[in-house]
Amino acid sequence: MASMRALVVLPLLAALAGSCAPSAPPVTAPAASSRAPDASRFHVLMINGGGAPTINYQPYLAHLQAMRDTLLAAGIAPERIEVFSGDGADPAPDLALPEAPPESDFWRIRGTRPERLLAPPAVQINSELPGVRLRTASKVELSAWFEQAKARLAPGDVLLLYVTDHGVLDSPDPQNAAILLWKRERLTVRELGALLDGLDPGVRVVSLMSQCNAGAFAELATRGAAGDPPRAPFCGYFSSPADRLAYGCSSEDKGRHGAGHALSVIRALGTTHRLDEVHAAVLVDDDTYDAPLRSSDAYLDGLLRTAAGERGVKVEVLVDELLGEAWRDDPAWQTERALVDRTGAAFGLGAPGSHADLEARRHEVAELDRDLQGSIRAWRGTLVEANVDTLRAFLAATPSWAERVGDAALKGLDPKAARPLAAPLLADLSAFTRGERSARLELLHDHLEAAASAARRTEVRMGAGARMRTLLTTIAGRALLARGASPSARAAYEAIRACEDLTLPGAPVPLGAAPPARVPLPALADDQRLDRALRPSWAGITFAEVPADLRKQRRLPDGASAVTAVYPESPASAAGLEIGDLVLGPPGKPFSFLNEVRSWSMLARAGAPAPLALLRGNDRVEVELALRPLPRELPPLPPALTVGGTVPAFDLRAYHGPKPNLADGKPHLLFFWATWCVPCKTALPEVLAFERERKVQVVAVTDEETEVIDAFFKKWKTPFPRGVVLDDYQRAFKAFGLTVRPTFVLVNGDGRILSRTNGYVAEKGLGIEGWTWRGRRR
Repeated sequence: MASMRALVVLPLLAALAGSCAPSAPPVTAPAASSRAPDASRFHVLMINGGGAPTINYQPYLAHLQAMRDTLLAAGIAPERIEVFSGDGADPAPDLALPEAPPESDFWRIRGTRPERLLAPPAVQINSELPGVRLRTASKVELSAWFEQAKARLAPGDVLLLYVTDHGVLDSPDPQNAAILLWKRERLTVRELGALLDGLDPGVRVVSLMSQCNAGAFAELATRGAAGDPPRAPFCGYFSSPADRLAYGCSSEDKGRHGAGHALSVIRALGTTHRLDEVHAAVLVDDDTYDAPLRSSDAYLDGLLRTAAGERGVKVEVLVDELLGEAWRDDPAWQTERALVDRTGAAFGLGAPGSHADLEARRHEVAELDRDLQGSIRAWRGTLVEANVDTLRAFLAATPSWAERVGDAALKGLDPKAARPLAAPLLADLSAFTRGERSARLELLHDHLEAAASAARRTEVRMGAGARMRTLLTTIAGRALLARGASPSARAAYEAIRACEDLTLPGAPVPLGAAPPARVPLPALADDQRLDRALRPSWAGITFAEVPADLRKQRRLPDGASAVTAVYPESPASAAGLEIGDLVLGPPGKPFSFLNEVRSWSMLARAGAPAPLALLRGNDRVEVELALRPLPRELPPLPPALTVGGTVPAFDLRAYHGPKPNLADGKPHLLFFWATWCVPCKTALPEVLAFERERKVQVVAVTDEETEVIDAFFKKWKTPFPRGVVLDDYQRAFKAFGLTVRPTFVLVNGDGRILSRTNGYVAEKGLGIEGWTWRGRRR
């Protein structure tokens, strides 16, 4: 078990050694005396609720150990440090270790069916800290600790409350957030306040909370109404405002040990024991999307909102007015202005001097994030599509692998037995994927990775923007106090700041060697240029695969696609592409794999001529597209056909019976169906009765492949409409915007739509005006 303990703790200690110290001497706001209380006056309560074994991520436990080591080095006795984590001393597994990184080329099977089984399995172990008896993170256990603390903690003592955990909002009150305890119990702001209220009012409670929505706990600094009994002073440092998530709550973050508010706080404590200086260092050096704040920041924000409401102006207007006053008295605010500037420089955002200036930059960041997320969706979807088709071709050409990881094999494959197959499969798949297909897959992957990295930086900038907003708001709030706030408001603020101004005893002892300074993010303009370079090119069509039997019949390349829609004012529209065109590929370089037209167009350089060969009817034609960057929002396609509209001349392929002509002067009932559709089969007696009695030809339209229809009719022995057609490219389905099967569309001899009914129940029938069916159930 000792080796498992090492596995749990060492990654965090390595991250402490390899992460960055503050990049410049810390700066602080004016505060009360920072003389440290004697170590004998400190009591420490550390909590990692964990929630459940699958989400109790290993870094949380490692944070507890690193924080405990830091406090022990400061001279705080071990018996004064209580640790509540997960299921406590229960030997059952309650901790999720970071998943082992997959093979470097595992991306080749992302999105395919074998991916889940071949991925590194999740591992859970029992939480342990050497020399520590962990207690269960439950309401019962915490209540028992606070009951004992009533007698142990005396006036002048300090209770340091450290939380590294998941946080949740406790609906319906967005301010009543909660610490997520073991077995998903919730310890809310009000419940924690009630526990604190049992302590002697002379006990000073200082929290360090790293969890989602942590800032909601800042209200405990001013809890209670006038006339209530005295309450223990409370203040804290929080990883995020009440309305924001914090880094480390999601599974995407659980494997990264060297980041986040919790780790940044611990790292800074090794450089300085004063919490104000720790907070200033975290603002600049934490390279995640966290947006740390203090109780005093939240208090001033509330004062500003109240004052703005009394004046009938937006709080942002009041903030900028007060900032203008502060900057005119510049020498008094140099320290605060320097911290704003350092934070902006560290994240490539410059030095905003007002809320309006900051909002303009935050708007730019939000626009960049929206663009990058659109690119990521496009690159990821296209890569997955290409991966699926590549694996399909590989398994078709390699029966030995089809037997091991094909669809049939996956049904009974045990994950433990499957995992060893990953490396040899990827090696053989990579060797199989050569030439144009291989190059295109590599490019799709590279573009996706580059866009994802830029998006992560953008997310961090959004957090940095929130940090600077808090800094500017706090400066404005202090200016409001100086302008002439009530004595009670000034006294409350000074009391909170005095509580926050805590220094640990002893001399700081950094964990590990001093690391190099963190490299600032590139300027926002640099990532904006990168975004433009990474934006996929756009042709402006939707398309469908040409069925295999049609490709063979017409001698089309394997990657041929049929145009099913053309966006208005798109490159395709300007080049004259039409619905029904078969896209073959660039002249002399026919597409060879499924939906290759998508990756081809996305990777082509926008603005450069892109020739494309088409089959239009029986004629081969060439067009030249001037591709454009993927727009933020696609233009609307023509609306779906509805009653009163005219059905165009769809190229529907006859499967059984003659090919229909919807403009032959005779009425038709289009019956959109599928082999898997039970209501379609239920409707057949009435459909056939309508055809027989009204002398209206029924055209049964499906978009399924020929092989599927063949198999269906081999087994189907009951009457079925004679006219069955295949909508090979989903032109009719898309033109009608169909989402429900069956759908019945009655058209007259001129092709005008007389009625349309979605779905079928016997009581309602076909829903055609004037039609009743004698066989309908009563």
